[in-house]
Amino acid sequence: MTASVLIVDDDPSIGAAINTLLHYRGYRTTYAADASSGTEAFNKYAFDLVLADIFMPGENGLSMISRFRRTSPLVPIIAISGLRFRTDGPRLDFLTMARKLGAASVLRKPFSPMELMSAIDACLVQGAALDCTAQLKR
Repeated sequence: MTASVLIVDDDPSIGAAINTLLHYRGYRTTYAADASSGTEAFNKYAFDLVLADIFMPGENGLSMISRFRRTSPLVPIIAISGLRFRTDGPRLDFLTMARKLGAASVLRKPFSPMELMSAIDACLVQGAALDCTAQLKR
């Protein structure tokens, strides 16, 4: 059975790159450019996995992850983000926040195709309830 993946990322070049890689690997994909479109697709279709960017215009990925986790706790979510804040105080780590909200795995952009596929494979095998950290650590 071919896995179905929802990709939610406001950067069309990242969405296209992930979409192309996953199609090449035999996955069915749906791309959404924002949290609203992602939520609409998530509510309309069944997905085996969600790739969710954290920072997007409008609703952010953190609230979307939290909502998806409440409504479909068994669907693994991989949070992705490239945004880093430089502060003099404690660093805000939004990927850690995503994990606390229910993301099964996280990837910091830029990530390699191998890192992405490793995270996806681990999450599809292990499921949402487990920590899917088979990807390379940064």
